[in-house]
Amino acid sequence: MFQRSFLPFIIIAFLTAGAGCYESSPKTQPGDGSESDLSDDGVRADDDRMDEVPIDDWRWEDGSWEDWIPEDLPVEEEVVNPCHVEGDLPCPAVCQTAPTGGEIGAACTSSASCDYAAHCLPEQVESFDGEIYVDLYGGACVLYGAGPEACDPAVPEICPDGSRCVFMGSAMGQDFYGCWDSCEPVDTSGNPYEYNCGCRVGYACSLTRKICLSGCSNDRLCCEGWSDLDGDTTKEADEIVVKEGCTNVCDEGGLFEGDEACICSVSFKCTNEGDPSARWGGPCVGDAWCPPDGTCYNEFNYRDEEMGETLFPGGYCVKEACQYVGRGCSDFGGACANLGTGSHPLYYCVGACHTGRELNDPLYECRTTPGEEQACVPVDPGFWLSAPPAGEDGYCWPGNFPGSEKAIGAPCESDDECVSPFGLGMCFDIDRAAMTPFCSVSCNEASASHASLCGGNDGSGTATGACWSGLCWEACAEPGGSLGSNSCSSPDNACYHTATMGTYVVVAGGLNVPPGICLPACTSDSWCEDFWGVSGVACNTINGVCGG
Repeated sequence: MFQRSFLPFIIIAFLTAGAGCYESSPKTQPGDGSESDLSDDGVRADDDRMDEVPIDDWRWEDGSWEDWIPEDLPVEEEVVNPCHVEGDLPCPAVCQTAPTGGEIGAACTSSASCDYAAHCLPEQVESFDGEIYVDLYGGACVLYGAGPEACDPAVPEICPDGSRCVFMGSAMGQDFYGCWDSCEPVDTSGNPYEYNCGCRVGYACSLTRKICLSGCSNDRLCCEGWSDLDGDTTKEADEIVVKEGCTNVCDEGGLFEGDEACICSVSFKCTNEGDPSARWGGPCVGDAWCPPDGTCYNEFNYRDEEMGETLFPGGYCVKEACQYVGRGCSDFGGACANLGTGSHPLYYCVGACHTGRELNDPLYECRTTPGEEQACVPVDPGFWLSAPPAGEDGYCWPGNFPGSEKAIGAPCESDDECVSPFGLGMCFDIDRAAMTPFCSVSCNEASASHASLCGGNDGSGTATGACWSGLCWEACAEPGGSLGSNSCSSPDNACYHTATMGTYVVVAGGLNVPPGICLPACTSDSWCEDFWGVSGVACNTINGVCGG
């Protein structure tokens, strides 16, 4: 079922994000012996070694205190710390902090060690085919829940300081949200950091979510495509494909080879040289199958579990956060688009296309592979971060082919029940306000006026449907009429005056704009606020119109 805002899933099983900048700040790091961080700066320094030698063994020599070791004791070899940094650290102060104690994102072995009643997501270590895979290095404290126990991304202050609320995925009919350790992926000029700014060692800073997610742990992972066919989150031979000729590596600073990861120098992300023949929106089984710096939305790992369907048949290549410096899209047949909302934008490289073309058109720019067909989804110019080079007015996205017979405005339960011209039909529903789902079609001004996407002539020169706010709506003849007698197909839809919507209502060329269009009927004043995002608007429960 279609949702107006696109939110990539953050599922616990996916937590190998590969982003990130920081060495964790517990006073004693693995392998540090008995050293103490006297300066409390998280950095190993010579004057932090004072408590290794009893005070009676110190002496004044050449103007300074020096420790000495009696001749009858074995002399230990000096341990050279490859991460020792002299003077100021080569990164901003914001990158030099990471959670400690029981803070959100701090290391943990049980929930009892986490503050705020957060849950401990324990470290997971798996050995497969000679490689060690580490997820959630050292464990991580995360505050998550569903329903009234969940945080709200629209209310950032609900999460403890230093953490951010994000969508984690759906399970058992509920949406889960969690407070995760936050980080800074870019500097003030929009240049991505080359290290995991603000994260613990072993974690990567997500460019899109600005939270610390589990980073990569070996080079092979960077060249793999893993499809968890049986859903057990365990790698098996028939689920792994390795990209031939792949040279990608994991920037983990030797942490998983027994060394120390250096502060301000390690990202815990995979480098991705990419496949030169790949395109944005193209098929994939792993990131290495995409253009450089691309991410693969694998068809087996990105699913609507409630519907039992994959979200991206054949996989889909994107580049996340294309609004930042050096992350353009045009070299591989794409454009940078906002797949979020105006208030919460999410920019991705997607395949660009021209609307109004059929699958069998030789000029069709989206995927036509049977079972993986993509529609060219119409958008308005404001959708793009910058205009596509060839004037494209749509983007390639999994389509609804071939669709069925239910007309625009008819009640529905799934996309495949609805009429679907050009693969654009859907069963429209939204989360923010209760409503009865109904059939609709994606549209923009060009497709609605030239391709008649939203309906034709009712016999009197008036359109049977109209495009408004990127969707097709059923026309109605009695604006403000009582529910069930306003000519809308669904008794749960209200007939709104098109005159109040100005020039934003678009119909097929040469036809008249209908008097009204059918929108979800309100049930209360609070419903109106949830749906329209405006307070103080009263619901007329007779006709279902907010403010009418």
